[in-house]
Amino acid sequence: MSLEMDPPSIYNSGFGGLERYVVDIMFSKNVEIIFRFSELHRFKPEEFSLLVVGPDEEIHDVEKIIDWVSKGGIAIVLDELNYTKPLMTRLGLSRGNMFNVIDVADCHFDGMQTKILVNVFTEVVSDNVDNLQQICRYNDIPIAVRIRYGRGMIVVVGDSSLVINDVYLKSPQWYRINSGFIRLLSMDRDIIIYEGSRRYSRITSAIIALVISNINNGIPDIINIVIGDSLMNRLISVIILMFVSVLYTVYRFGIPKYRIDESITFKYVERIDHQEFREKVRKGMLSWIKSIEK
Repeated sequence: MSLEMDPPSIYNSGFGGLERYVVDIMFSKNVEIIFRFSELHRFKPEEFSLLVVGPDEEIHDVEKIIDWVSKGGIAIVLDELNYTKPLMTRLGLSRGNMFNVIDVADCHFDGMQTKILVNVFTEVVSDNVDNLQQICRYNDIPIAVRIRYGRGMIVVVGDSSLVINDVYLKSPQWYRINSGFIRLLSMDRDIIIYEGSRRYSRITSAIIALVISNINNGIPDIINIVIGDSLMNRLISVIILMFVSVLYTVYRFGIPKYRIDESITFKYVERIDHQEFREKVRKGMLSWIKSIEK
């Protein structure tokens, strides 16, 4: 796929992307993708948390976020750059010094204490903001805050790299800790991921590649638990994965009748219905397990 600057996008399988994180959460949570904040009205605020991670361009329509949060929603903003400035200014926040290091920060949230791994992050400065709590500090400098707003809350963290693919690949333990931290902030709700404000194009064939990648990355753990680690079982799991990948691709995109034009690009990618897909996979696996137990 063609991505500029390795952004923290769910469609980026590079080091800076969030593809692995989305694969991990899609089997336990309903994951929705939006490209405009005006789409937030489609989701019940008390059931979802909005995740805004390192936009490539300045965000707009921040009043849509404020309104949705005030009705009970949770917004989690992970960003060390200045593209979320309109929202931060609206909240009375700003960014301070940037720290070009990889280190550990101390966090306290709702009685829970944890440490998180941070990588190139900024100080979050507040100016007499009501209902504000500093939740993460690095060397006694605030890098994450929570603001209660109406019936909901907004969390701002000065680092967009908490759960990028690079953390998963190089430090799985910290990846799990950072993922757990985001789950804690989100109150374990379903997730809405904002993918607007991106500077990238995506070729048509990469959409199919994403589907297959998500399946191949997400299902092996389930297969491994069910059928074990022997060579024959691994061979069976590969065949099953290939079969499921082909079936889902045909189901989602239809049988190809024309040659894919590799030069065609899209500004936005059609959202994959993860909830429907996850339910189909779950039912299929349960049916298969019952059949082999007979």
